[in-house]
Amino acid sequence: MASKGKRFVFLLIIVSAALAKPPDMDPGQKPYLPPPQFKEMAKKLMKKCLQMGHPVPQMKPPGRPDKSDVPEGSRNGPESGILPSTFANILSSFPPADTSRADQVPSAESDSMDLTNKMWNCTGLQSMIRLMRNSSEASACYMRAFAAPYSWKILTTMGDRDMDPEDYDGMVWAAKPLLQNMPPVKMNLPPMKRPYMTKMIKMLREAFDFLSEDQRVYVREWVKEQVFQNYFNCTRKAASRPKPGVSPNPSESNPTTQDPSESNPTTQDPSGSSPTSQNPSESNPTSQRPSESNPTSQRPSGSKPTSQRPSGSKPTTQNSPESRPRSQDPSTSSEERTRKQKPSRPKPNQSQGMSSFQHPVVTKHCPPKLMWLKREVLQEMGPYVSRLRLDDVKSSPKNEMCEFFKSPQFKSSFSGAAGIKPLLAKKLLQTVQTCFSDQEFPQHVGRLGMLACFYQDPPAVNATLTKDFLSQLDNCNNPKIKKVKRLLVKNLMSLYGNNASAELLYDLASGVVILPAKQLAKFPVSALKKTLKRLSNAKWSLNQAKQLAKKILGRNKTLTIDDLRSMHSAVRGVSPYLLKMVKPQEGESLDKKDLKNITKWMNKAQRKALFMTLRRYVKASQLLQKMPGRLLPSVSLDTLAKANLTLNQLDGIYWNRAQSAFLVRMFEKKLNKTDDIRKLGAAIQGITCKIIDRFADNDTKKMAQAITETPQWLSKVQAGCAARKLFISLEKKRQGYFQNITKEELEEIPTQLLIRLPHMKVKDLPDSVCPVFLDKMKEANFSSLPLRAPSRLALAQRAVRCLTYGTNISSLSSEEVLELGLVVCELPPSLLHRMAPETLKSSLQAMASCKQIPPPHRKEIIQLLIHTYGSQCDWSAETLQSLGPLLLWDDTAISALCCKPELNEVLSDLIVSQSHSPASGALALKKKHFLCITSTGARVRSQAVKKDLAPTVESIEELNEANVYWSPTQLDEMTEETFTTTVETLGAIPDYSSDQLDALQKKAVKVWGPVSSMNESLVTQLGCVSQGFSSSDLEKLPISPDTLQEIAHCGWTQLQTEAVWKGFAKRNNLTAQELGAVEIVALSRFICGLSSREIAQVNVDAFKEAVASVGDVLCPVLVAQQLIRLAVTAFGKPSTWTEADVSNLGNILVGLNAVELRSLDQSVFPFLSQSCIPSIPADTFAVLSVGQLEALGPDNAAMVTDAQKAKLGKAKLAALDRALVGSDSESADSGAPSLSTEGVAAFLKPFLFLFLGFLLL
Repeated sequence: MASKGKRFVFLLIIVSAALAKPPDMDPGQKPYLPPPQFKEMAKKLMKKCLQMGHPVPQMKPPGRPDKSDVPEGSRNGPESGILPSTFANILSSFPPADTSRADQVPSAESDSMDLTNKMWNCTGLQSMIRLMRNSSEASACYMRAFAAPYSWKILTTMGDRDMDPEDYDGMVWAAKPLLQNMPPVKMNLPPMKRPYMTKMIKMLREAFDFLSEDQRVYVREWVKEQVFQNYFNCTRKAASRPKPGVSPNPSESNPTTQDPSESNPTTQDPSGSSPTSQNPSESNPTSQRPSESNPTSQRPSGSKPTSQRPSGSKPTTQNSPESRPRSQDPSTSSEERTRKQKPSRPKPNQSQGMSSFQHPVVTKHCPPKLMWLKREVLQEMGPYVSRLRLDDVKSSPKNEMCEFFKSPQFKSSFSGAAGIKPLLAKKLLQTVQTCFSDQEFPQHVGRLGMLACFYQDPPAVNATLTKDFLSQLDNCNNPKIKKVKRLLVKNLMSLYGNNASAELLYDLASGVVILPAKQLAKFPVSALKKTLKRLSNAKWSLNQAKQLAKKILGRNKTLTIDDLRSMHSAVRGVSPYLLKMVKPQEGESLDKKDLKNITKWMNKAQRKALFMTLRRYVKASQLLQKMPGRLLPSVSLDTLAKANLTLNQLDGIYWNRAQSAFLVRMFEKKLNKTDDIRKLGAAIQGITCKIIDRFADNDTKKMAQAITETPQWLSKVQAGCAARKLFISLEKKRQGYFQNITKEELEEIPTQLLIRLPHMKVKDLPDSVCPVFLDKMKEANFSSLPLRAPSRLALAQRAVRCLTYGTNISSLSSEEVLELGLVVCELPPSLLHRMAPETLKSSLQAMASCKQIPPPHRKEIIQLLIHTYGSQCDWSAETLQSLGPLLLWDDTAISALCCKPELNEVLSDLIVSQSHSPASGALALKKKHFLCITSTGARVRSQAVKKDLAPTVESIEELNEANVYWSPTQLDEMTEETFTTTVETLGAIPDYSSDQLDALQKKAVKVWGPVSSMNESLVTQLGCVSQGFSSSDLEKLPISPDTLQEIAHCGWTQLQTEAVWKGFAKRNNLTAQELGAVEIVALSRFICGLSSREIAQVNVDAFKEAVASVGDVLCPVLVAQQLIRLAVTAFGKPSTWTEADVSNLGNILVGLNAVELRSLDQSVFPFLSQSCIPSIPADTFAVLSVGQLEALGPDNAAMVTDAQKAKLGKAKLAALDRALVGSDSESADSGAPSLSTEGVAAFLKPFLFLFLGFLLL
C-alpha cells in the first residue's frame, strides 16, 4: 500500500478509537466496543437479511488469526480483534436459524458460516470489506449489514483525508446498504476533494429513492458547497457568530475560558463533523485548568458559567468559522427552509482531535450571481437536479444547460425523479426549449424524462416521437396529464387506422389506460397479457380491470397462482367468488414476492377469499411466513391460535394491532427479558403497560432501548408508560438525576422517551448536556408526543436556551435555528417575534413542513407570516409553493388568496402533497382551487362562478375532489360526452349534496337509459353517483361484490344501505344464514343494512372469521346494538374481552349498553378504535370510571365530543384531561410513582398503628 494508504490506516485507527473505548481501560469499564447506536443500526440491517430468507450464521470460537490477511500497519491497531468480536456479539442476539421458515435459503447457509468464521482473520475494516467483496451477496449479507454503519461513520468522520482511492471505494460500497435501507437522520457529510466527491455523489445518486425529502435537499446543498469549494475556492456558508466569553484569537484569549478536561484531544465525534482545532493545551501553552491557574474561574456547582461554553462544546480557534465575522450577504441569510443541516458546520459537541488532517478552511465568500451550475455538475447530480431551487437554475449558463440536455445523463436524471415541483419543472422545460427553434424542439421530446409530464401542449409529431413521448408519462401525477395522454393516444391510433393490433397496444405504452374498457376488449389476449406484464404497475379503473379479467381469464372455473400472477395490477378485476376457487398446481411454488405483487392491488374481500383458499392447501404456520403485509389482516385470531407459532417466528411479519395484542398475551409469560421484547417485531404493538411495569429497575434502561428500536410500532400510551418507568428508575438511582445528568447518560435515553420528560425536568437539564440534547431534538419525532403535552413547549424553550446560551435570541442565525429540526414546529410566537428578520423568514419557511403545530400558536403564527411576507393576494407562485402548507392551519388565510393563472398548478400540487395533513384548511384549499380554475377573472378573491359556466372534461380532470363544488345547475348543463368521459372521476367523490346527486343521476338516466337497462359495467363507473337513485331503484341496480367495496366510502343513508343489501341478496340468492366470511367482508358498510332478525341469523363462525372487517364499519347505534349481541355469542361477555378482542371489534363497541361498557377491563381502553369513541351515546359514555377515562390515552381522549364531556363530572373531566396530555410520564416529577387510593392507604398504615399505640398509652 502506498504511503498515502498507510496514513489512511493510521487515521482509521484513530477513528476506530473514537468509535470505541480507549484501550487503557480500568478493570470496571465496559468492553472495548463501538457505541450502542452503531450496534442497533447493524441489528436493524441484519433483520433485513433475515427477512430476505438468509439464515443467521453462527460463528465458531476464534482460532489463531491468519496474519497474511491482515493489512500492514493495522495489525496492532485498536480495531484488532474488536470487529469480529463485536460482530459475534450482535449475531448472538438473533435466534438460531429456524429450519421451519419456508423462505429460508439453505444453499447460502454454509457459505455464510464459512465467510463469518473467516472474519476472525480480519483485524481491520478494510480486510473485512475485501473478504465480503469477493463473496456472494447472500453469504455476505450479515457481514455487510455490520460493516455498513461502521463504514458510514468513518466516511462521514474522515471524509477523504489521505485515503487510498481503492480503500475509499471499498468504504463506499460497504456503506451503501445503510443509505438504501435506513438512511441516518443526520447525514453530516464532510468536505471532500475530487475525485472522492464524485464517488460519494455516485453512491448518493443510487440512494436517491431511499432518502427523505429533507435528506435529498441536504445532499443538494452539500453538493453545491463542494462545487463552490472545489471549483471556485469560495464558500456560501455563513460564518458562525462568536460565543460569549470566547476570544476570536486563541493566543489572545483568557486561559480560563476553556477547561481542557472537558475535551478529549484524541476523541472524534461520531456525528462525523470535520474537526477544526487542536487541543487547547497544545495550541496555547498558557491554557491550564481553571482550578490550577485562575482561582477566579471556579464557580459553585450548578451556577451558570459566564465565560465558558457548555461542556463538550467546541472551542474557538483562529481558523474556525466562529472566529470570522458574520457574513452580511442577504442571499445567505434568507436560505429556504430546507437547508436544515449545513454540510460542514461545526457542531456544538465537536471533538478537538485530528486537526492536522483537516481540509484548508475556505474563507472567500462566493459572489451572489456565481454561475456554478455547469454541465459536469448537472451530470454528477443526477436525480438531485430535480430538487434544485429556482434560483439555482438561473446559475446555469444557457449553453451548459443545453449541453446537459443533449447528454445521455439528462433523461436518466429525470426518469425516476418523482416529486419534482411544477415551478421547477416548468422552468427547466422553458430553459431547454430555448436550446432549439420551435420547429426543432419537438424532435427531442423523447429526452425529457419526468419533464414530459409538464409539456402540456405537445405538437403533432410522427408515430416514433409520439411513442417516445408516451413512454415517459408512466409515472406522471400532473392533473392535466390525462388531456395530454388522450391527445397522444388519439393521434397514434389514427396513424394505425384505429386497428386494435398487438403492435398498436405495444406502442401505446402507458397511454393504454386512457382507453375505455370496451375498446380494451378488442385487443388479442396474448397482446393484453404482454401489456399487463410490461405495465405491471398501471392504475386501471375497476371497470377496466374487470373487463381485462373477463377477457384474459375467460370462463375458467378454477384459477392457479400463475393465472393471478399474469394479471398483475389488473388482478383487482378478479371476482372474490372466483378467488375462492384458486387451486395451486402440483409443484407450483408459493412465493412471498408473488403474493405481495398480487395482493397489492386487491380489496379486502379479494384478500380474504385468497387467504381462505390458500389456507386449505398450506399449513397456517408456513403460510404466515410467506404472507405479505397486505394479506395479514385477513388472518383471524382463531387461525393465529392454530398456527403454533414460536416467539422466534414473529419478527419480520407485519402484524396488525389486534393480532399483536393476541400474540403478546400468548407469549406474555416469556416476555421477561429485553431480548424477548426484540423478538416481537411488529407485535410490540400489543405490549401493555402492565408488562412494561413488571421489569426490574436494573433492567428498565435495556427495556426502554429495546421497546424503542421499532418506534413506528409504538403507541403514545406505550411510550408514555415506558418513559414513566425509565424516569422513575433513574431518579431512584441518584437524587436529582436530571439536574446533574451527564452527556453520556443523556445519550443513553432513547429520544422517543426523552421528549416525554416532564416539563420541569426539561427546564432543569444542565447546560453541559446541550450538545447531546440538541442532537437528539434534531432527530425527535414530535408526532409521537401528545399534542397537548406540556413538555412540547418546554423542549422548544430548552433547545433555544442551548442555542443562545445566555445571549439574545435576536442574534441567532438562520442556520442555527434550522439546526433545531422539528423543534422549530414547537416554537411559540413570542420567541419568533424576537428573531432577526432573515432568521424569522427561515424559521417560517421551516415551519411550512411541520406535520403539526400547537393549536394555541396557529393564529398568531399566520398573522406573523402575513406581516413578514405581505398580503397573500400579492404572493408569487414560488412564495405560495414554499409557504402554502403553513396557510392551511387557517381557513380564512386560504380564502384570502387571490386567483392568478400561475397559481393554479401550485394549488393543485398543494392539494396532492397535503392530502393527509390534519390542518383544517384542506377543504378551503379545494374550494379556492375550484374558484381559481373556473374563474375567468385574473384576480379573484371569493367571487362566485359564472352561472353559465358548465363543467368541461379538462376542468373536471384537473379539479378531482374539488368537483364537489359544482352547482346542481352547472352539473345539469354538462354535455353528455363530458359526462361519459369523466363519470368515473365524478363517481369517486363521496360527499355530494342531495341536489347535486339528483342532477347527476338524471344525467346518467338521460345518457344510459333507465335503471332497468343499466348493466354491471355502467353501475361500476357510476360509483358514488349511485347515491342519487331512489331506494326502489337501488334494489334494481346490478351491483357486484367488488363494486360494493368500491362504493362503501360514499355517504349512504341507512335507508339506502338497506336497499342495496336487499337488492344484492336477491340477485345472488343469498340469505343472512348463508353469508360466509368472504361475503361479510364484501358487504363492508352494507352489513349495516341487515335487519335485527337477519343479524341474529348470521353464522357465528363466519362472523368470527370476518369480525375485523365488520369492526371497521361504523353502523348506526341501533344496528351496532344487534351486532353486539352477535359478538357476545361469539366471544363471551364484554367483561372477559381482551385487548385483542376489543381491537378486533372496533366500531361494533358503539352498541354496548352502559353496564357492558363499564364492565370492560381498564387495560383494554388504549386498544379501543378511535373512530368509535365519538359515536358512543353520551349517556352511555358517562358511566366510565376515572380510571377507564384515564386509560383511554391521548389519541382516544382527543376524540371525545363536547356532548360527551357535558355529561362528565369534574373528577372525570380531570381524568380525561390527564389522558389527553399523557400523564404517565408527568408522574415522574416526584421521582416516584403517583399514589393510587390503595397506595395512600399502604403509605398511611404505619402511621395509623403509631396513632393507635399513642391512644392506648
